[in-house]
Amino acid sequence: MSQINVNTIGARTGTTISVASGHTLTGAGNLIKLASATASNDDAIIFDNFVDHNTYIGYFIVFNNLHPENNNVELRLKFRVGGASGSNGSDTYRSGGYYVYANTGSSGFITNNNATDYHRIANSVGNDDNEVITGTATFFPSTGVAASSGASVFNSRHTQENSADELQIVERSIFAYVTATGLNFYYSSGQIVSGEIVVYGITKWVL
Repeated sequence: MSQINVNTIGARTGTTISVASGHTLTGAGNLIKLASATASNDDAIIFDNFVDHNTYIGYFIVFNNLHPENNNVELRLKFRVGGASGSNGSDTYRSGGYYVYANTGSSGFITNNNATDYHRIANSVGNDDNEVITGTATFFPSTGVAASSGASVFNSRHTQENSADELQIVERSIFAYVTATGLNFYYSSGQIVSGEIVVYGITKWVL
């Protein structure tokens, strides 16, 4: 493979940079859209086989206006394993974080929280007007090599008007010792009526 190192690319009359077929020109820290889904009465939104440890150092997820069918439910996460064949990762999922409210004086910490084969991103999600989940997350999947990699981790920050009409801000980290290759979002009961989720890869320097 040939390589040319330059400090500056001078201005020319052309407007196109071409790269070899099958390659993508990226820079470190750029967000590359990998997948997206718009909910329409779905049991779950699942993204499989987007993890690429050689190209991406981590992943950035945006979820917007996720509205549930049922009242007072949890938005839950399962890590997916197995690449393209995709199945839900089985483990004790552990979580910690904190929450505050914008219209009441309450706040608190989430500690020593665990569940079998899933964990909640949000709880007490209502299905009335304005009751949706909107937020962002970073995702760092385990490589599966224990000597050089930790658990798969999903760090989320979301806002919601919950089923008690409280405006809540929540930050939470979810851990599981699985070699995650995707993500599964679903509500604890009923469907995801509407909303959108977009997955971006955070690039290393790759050509």
